[in-house]
Amino acid sequence: MDLSQLPKIELHLHLDYSLSYEVVSQIDASITYDAYRETFIAPPKCVSLADCLTRAAAGVASMQTKEQLRLVTADLFEQLQRDNVIYAEIATRIIQSASYIDWCSR
Repeated sequence: MDLSQLPKIELHLHLDYSLSYEVVSQIDASITYDAYRETFIAPPKCVSLADCLTRAAAGVASMQTKEQLRLVTADLFEQLQRDNVIYAEIATRIIQSASYIDWCSR
């Protein structure tokens, strides 16, 4: 049985932890794959939860404009479709500054 083809659900998926190398390199063309893995991907075994959570800052920083947020969201939907995810609850922490209120009102 090929489990990859079974329908899946994601009950708590953080957008800021879901950025692929492809979308990060679109946002920042200077990032190398090695730098992406070091900055955005937690190691297989983190020394603590705090160590794991440090990866979120890079994701949040990569979603500060409407265009970046559009790219990241579209990329996540493509990832979910490839993984045969039929339902997802997506959490995000895009609020980086007070300017977010101005951004939403435009």
